[in-house]
Amino acid sequence: MFYGSVAFAVFLLAVVAIKYLAPKPTGCPQCSARRQGDHPLCIECGWIFDVEDDDDDDTIATGDEIEGPWAS
Repeated sequence: MFYGSVAFAVFLLAVVAIKYLAPKPTGCPQCSARRQGDHPLCIECGWIFDVEDDDDDDTIATGDEIEGPWAS
């Protein structure tokens, strides 16, 4: 019975290792088409790939005045 538990634990460790150590595909998750360079859209189905850049200009810095009828 002890060997069955050890075998099951080794099996689980192997499955988790294969899942996280396997190379990540660079294709589209929806249609599995290969990604064309740095193109932000899938050419086959139009899937929008996540862009990894630090250029978030949709944040408002503290101290900026918000204009509009909803501003208090």
